[in-house]
Amino acid sequence: MNKIFAPMETKASLINQLISEPRKFSENALNELLNKEDFSFKDLRPMMMRIFDVNLGTIKNASEADQGILGKLNKRSRRIREKQFWEKIKKFFEIDYP
Repeated sequence: MNKIFAPMETKASLINQLISEPRKFSENALNELLNKEDFSFKDLRPMMMRIFDVNLGTIKNASEADQGILGKLNKRSRRIREKQFWEKIKKFFEIDYP
């Protein structure tokens, strides 16, 4: 019985697939990426930064929680939370792992 194997993909193409369509990225593709000899922890930082860099302008806002006094307080609170989040992400990825 002959099995047809998909050709090995490059590290860059697997990373782009993971970032552009994470829901379609299979477990086999993830294993292939993680088993690449040239894949290292340093490759994870830019991937995570791209994955978590969500453009808030693309999210449809159907509420009125961004207007008036409540809107000002929500925006202030969101800025503080986002700043704390990015500080944690940056702090985590600045650690050098062997």
